Amino acid sequence: MKLDNLREKIDKVDEKIIKLIAKRFSVVEKIKSFKRNNHIPVFQKKREEEILNHVRLLNKNYKLSEKFIIKIWKEMLKESKTYQQK
Repeated sequence: MKLDNLREKIDKVDEKIIKLIAKRFSVVEKIKSFKRNNHIPVFQKKREEEILNHVRLLNKNYKLSEKFIIKIWKEMLKESKTYQQK
């Protein structure tokens, strides 16, 4: 297999990742509306802890660096909170 072929595979995986993040944020949009309509604060510490614990558990199947995975999710959660505050 050539390097160009491997890079093409990475490009396709990257596209899937972007699509999944966009799909996640379409759900965030619905959460934003629900929270606003029900006067629920954007930041829910317990929920954030649940998400991070869930991600840690999922990662056990893949054995990626936990520090790396948590860093990515914390950034997504941060962006999600910023988005919900708009």
